[in-house]
Amino acid sequence: TILGAALASLIGIYLACLVVVVLARRRGELRWTAALVAVALAGVTTAGTVALRGGDLGFLQSWFGPPPEHPGEYAASWSQRLIYTYVGGRIFLDHPVLGTGWHGLLPPDEYVRYLPDARERFADQPPHYFPPEDGVFVPQQAYDQVLFELGLVGAVVLAVLIALAAWRAAVVSRRGDPDAAYLPALWLGSILGALAGAALFGGAPLTALFWLTLGVVASQPEEVPV
Repeated sequence: TILGAALASLIGIYLACLVVVVLARRRGELRWTAALVAVALAGVTTAGTVALRGGDLGFLQSWFGPPPEHPGEYAASWSQRLIYTYVGGRIFLDHPVLGTGWHGLLPPDEYVRYLPDARERFADQPPHYFPPEDGVFVPQQAYDQVLFELGLVGAVVLAVLIALAAWRAAVVSRRGDPDAAYLPALWLGSILGALAGAALFGGAPLTALFWLTLGVVASQPEEVPV
C-alpha cells in the first residue's frame, strides 16, 4: 500500500485487520500482543501512505481548513473523485432501476447533461477535473459504478453476491486449521475495501482479483479432509 500510495487500499487493510480480530476472538485465539502488532503495522502503513498521498485529500482541507487564497488551491485527485461521484449520483437518480446499462466507460450522451450543474456545484475545481464533453466518463469506484450503470437491480445482485461470500467465509472460519480458516475472510475484506477506490473494468488487475477472491471463498471446504 505504501509503495503504491493508494489511499483507498487502506480501507482494505482496515477491514482485513478487523476480520482478523473478530475471527480470532470468535475462535478463542485472540492474543492482545498480536492484535497490537497488527494495529501498529496498519498505523505505519497509514502514515506512510498519507505522507505520500496526503495532498490528494484536498477536499478535506477545503471543508475544514482556512479559505483558499486562490481558486483551485485545494484541488486534488479525491476532489475529482467527488465530482465524478456527484455526476454518477445524478445519473443514478434519473435511471434508478436498471441504470444506463453496463458500459465500462460511459459515452458522453449518458452524462454531459449533468456537467453544467457539476461545474456550478464544484466551481472552485479546475476544468480538467470534470468529465470531458467529447470523451468518456471513467468510473472511479466500483460501488457507485454498479449503481449508475446497473441501478438498484445491479446493486441488489452485488449485495447478495457479497453477502453469500461473507456467509461462506464465516462458515469456513470455523475450521480447525487456523491458516485456512482466516484466508477467505481476509481476502474478501481486503478486496471489498479496495473496490472503494477503483472501478470494475475488463482486464483490470483489481477486477481479476475480485473474481479470484470469490473463487477462493467458494472453493474452500467446510472441513479439512482427514
